[in-house]
Amino acid sequence: MKSQPHLHSFRWQGVNPFQEKEHGEIIAQNKSIAQKQLLQRGLKHLSIQKNWQLNTAPSQQIIYQFFAQLAVLLKANIPIKIALQITLQDCTNIALYRWISALITLLNQGYSLSYAMTKENKYLTFQELSLIKVGEMTGNMPHLCNKIAENQKQRLSIQRKIQKIMLYPSLVLGVSCLLTLLLLIFIVPQFAQMYANHQQTLPLFTQILLIISQFIRTQGIYWISIFIALFSFTKYFFPQIFHRLRQQLRNQTPFFSRFNRLNRQYHISQNLSLMLKAGIPLNEALRCFIQAERTSIQDPILKKSIEKTCKALMQGYAFSTSLSTQLFSAQAKHMIQLGEKTGSLPLMLEKIAENTQEKLDHEIALISQLIEPVMMVIIGILIGSIMLGLYLPIFNMGSLIQG
Repeated sequence: MKSQPHLHSFRWQGVNPFQEKEHGEIIAQNKSIAQKQLLQRGLKHLSIQKNWQLNTAPSQQIIYQFFAQLAVLLKANIPIKIALQITLQDCTNIALYRWISALITLLNQGYSLSYAMTKENKYLTFQELSLIKVGEMTGNMPHLCNKIAENQKQRLSIQRKIQKIMLYPSLVLGVSCLLTLLLLIFIVPQFAQMYANHQQTLPLFTQILLIISQFIRTQGIYWISIFIALFSFTKYFFPQIFHRLRQQLRNQTPFFSRFNRLNRQYHISQNLSLMLKAGIPLNEALRCFIQAERTSIQDPILKKSIEKTCKALMQGYAFSTSLSTQLFSAQAKHMIQLGEKTGSLPLMLEKIAENTQEKLDHEIALISQLIEPVMMVIIGILIGSIMLGLYLPIFNMGSLIQG
C-alpha cells in the first residue's frame, strides 16, 4: 500500500494581480510546493510561514462548510471532480485535505462518488452516504448535498446551544470545587490544630470534615491521578465504551432525560424525512440508523427501539404502530399514523422535526434559566457545609461559656 505524503499547513501573505494584499492558509508537502501553488493563483511578493497544526479530525463545523460549498458548486453545474478540487484548494484542515484527495484519486480511477465516500468513510453517517448514492442514481446530487448541509447546520446549531449553556455552569462548578479543595487542604488543618490544642470533643459533622481533609491531603493526589489516568485511557483507547457510558448517564439523568428524548425524536424524524423524500424505502432508511449506531456514538435506547421497529415492520405491522414511545411522543405517533393513511409520511416527519426543534429551543432556554440558581445552591452547600463544620465547635464552646 502506498504511503501518504506528509502534509503541512502554511500561513501566507501576498499581493494579488490587482495589487491588493491577501492572506490565508494552504496545505502542501513543503514550502516550495506551497509557494508554487500560490504563484499559480497569480499571487506575488509572498511571505510563507509554517503553521503548526495537529493532524486532528475536522470538526462538525468544517464538515458542514465542506458540504455547503460542494452543494453551491454542484448547483452551478460544475462537475463533481472539479468541485472537489476547488474545495481542496480552500481546505485548511490536514485530515480533511487527505480525505478529499483520496476521493479525487478514486474518482480518477473511474469509481463513483458514493463508492469513494463509502470506501473512505470517516466523516459521514450511513444516512448521508445513502443520500449521496440516491443523488447519483436520480441525478439530483446538488439538491441532496444541499439538504445534507442544511441537516448538518441544524444539528450543529443544537450542539452549539448545548455547549453555550454548559460552559458557564462548568466554569462555576470547576471554580467552586477548586475553592472547596483549597479550603480542605489549607484552612481546615489550621482549625484542626486549634481544636487539638484545646482537647475538646468535636461534633460528629466536624470530625467527618477533618477526616475528609486528612484523606485529601495524604491520598488525594494519588486517587485523583488514578481517576484522570482511567478517564483518559477509556476516552482515547475505548471511545465506544466511553461514549456509551456517557449516553447511558444522560438517559438516566432526570434533568436531561426529557431533552435527550426530544433530541432523539428530532434526529430520527429529520433524517427519515430526508431519506424518504429522496426515495429510500422505509426499511432501508431504518437500517441506516442501526448501521450508524454500530460504528458511531451509541445510544442504547435508539438502537434497541429501531431494531424492534424493523422486526415489527417485517411482521406486517404499520410503522406508527411499531414505534416505541421512547422514540416518538403520542402526539408524534398520531401524526405519523395520519401520514401513513394519507400517503404524506415524509411531510409529516418533516413537520414533527420542525415542532420538535421548537420544543428543543424551549428546553434549552429553560435549562439555561434553571442552571444558574442550581449552581448557586450547589456552591452554597459546598462552602456552607465546610464553614458550618469549622465553626460548629466554636458555637458549642460559646454555649458552654454562657451556661
